[in-house]
Amino acid sequence: MAERRRAATPGRSRRPADFPASRHATKTAGRRLRRRERRAGRGAAGAALTRMQRRQVQERRRTRTLVIGAVLLAVLVLVAWFPDGPLFQQRAALAATESQLQVLHQQDAALAAEQKNLNTPSEIERIARQQ
Repeated sequence: MAERRRAATPGRSRRPADFPASRHATKTAGRRLRRRERRAGRGAAGAALTRMQRRQVQERRRTRTLVIGAVLLAVLVLVAWFPDGPLFQQRAALAATESQLQVLHQQDAALAAEQKNLNTPSEIERIARQQ
């Protein structure tokens, strides 16, 4: 089918197809414009990518996406299944137990000093006089 084109009016420098009436037409016109720009760029030296270069770029993007996805998945797994609540409870219980252990060590040291004192003859004599 042949496309119908309108003659350019004196006030317009663009074709009517460049002024689309619908959203789809806008998207299509944008694609056409980008395609035209790419084709125009191919004539300049180094402007266009070769097929191999495009594949390398796609491969890098794919690799980067997979790595980022794997990291996000690992973080999600750690956050979802890591037992952080019980871990914090165990830390609190450990701190309380350590403080109890410190008190018991102090009591043990006091009892050891008392035992050493009770083994002396003068202390035994003092206790016998009190009774």
